[in-house]
Amino acid sequence: MSDEKPARRFAASALRGLVDGVGHDVSDRVRREIDAARSEGEARPAQRVAAAALGGVVGGVGQNVAALVRQELGAARTEAVGSARAAARGAGLLAVAAAAGNTAGLFVGIAIWRGLGNRIGFARSALVVAGLSATAAGVLASRGTAELARVKRMPTASHEKPAVDPEDDQTRAM
Repeated sequence: MSDEKPARRFAASALRGLVDGVGHDVSDRVRREIDAARSEGEARPAQRVAAAALGGVVGGVGQNVAALVRQELGAARTEAVGSARAAARGAGLLAVAAAAGNTAGLFVGIAIWRGLGNRIGFARSALVVAGLSATAAGVLASRGTAELARVKRMPTASHEKPAVDPEDDQTRAM
């Protein structure tokens, strides 16, 4: 997953910038508030001012974090929508290819039926073509069932086992 490194780098730099900004905001705000309180003649303004400044900065940090989370969610949504569109386009192309393959198979079957019909009769040649088609369907159904049996479940974390057993030699034989 090559997308994880840039995302981690972005998150680390955003967090670093947030921490640096908070430090500067706190110190600047505390200085301003203490200076303002002293100019008003207050004797010990530091504790009250520091608490007020820290509260304001924490509120600002919350807003900054919320903005970052909204941006990340927006980017993730945009990426997911793009992936879904590409998947839908690919599925549509595969469906059209399947229909074209089905039509080609039909005409090949008709050609075999006609070719054999001239030699052994059309009724017998129809049975031969039907038998060949049924055999092909049985083999494909058997392999498809075996392939689906290998699928266990979708992994939810990177440390879980993959959905398909990589040690299975049938996949390599294809």
